[in-house]
Amino acid sequence: MELQARLERGQRWLTQLLDLMACPVGVGAELRPDPHAAIGQQGWLTIEDQALFPDRIQTLIGQGGEVIDAMQFLANLELNLGREPEENLSFTLELAGYRQQRLAELMTLADTVAETVRSTGQEQRIEHLSSAERRQLHQLFDRHPDLEAVGEGREPHRYLRVSLRAATPD
Repeated sequence: MELQARLERGQRWLTQLLDLMACPVGVGAELRPDPHAAIGQQGWLTIEDQALFPDRIQTLIGQGGEVIDAMQFLANLELNLGREPEENLSFTLELAGYRQQRLAELMTLADTVAETVRSTGQEQRIEHLSSAERRQLHQLFDRHPDLEAVGEGREPHRYLRVSLRAATPD
C-alpha cells in the first residue's frame, strides 16, 4: 500500500509541476514490475496528451528528450528525498509514447553495436546519451554475456564503452 501512496504522491507532484508550466493536463500513474529495482517495482507517470498540440508535446519532450529527462530527474530527486537507495521508487515520465519509442531505438542501437563489436573485435563508444538512457543500455547489454559496457568520462561528456568481455579462466 505504501508504494501506491508514493505513486499517488508522484502523480500529484507532476500535475502541480505541469500546472506551474501553464500546462494543466491530467497525469496517469501505474506501478510496473522492474527486476532491476531493489523494490521490484517502478512508477510510471504518463502525461495525458489528448488536449495538447504537437508543438506543446515537443516542447515538453525537448530536443533529444532533455526536458522530459529533466522533469524525470526532478521527480526522482523530490519523491525519493530522505530515503535509503534500496527504498527508492524509480519514476519514469512518459509523454506521447516517447519513452517506448526511445527504448525501441536504444534496443536497435544496442544490437547494432553488439554486432559491430563481435564482428570487428573493436570497442565502440556510444555518446550523447542521458544518464537514464545509459542506464537502459547497461541493462540491454546485460543480455549479452560476451560483451561489457562501461560508463566513462564526466558529465556532460559521459559515454559508454562497449567491448568484448575478457575471458575468465575456468
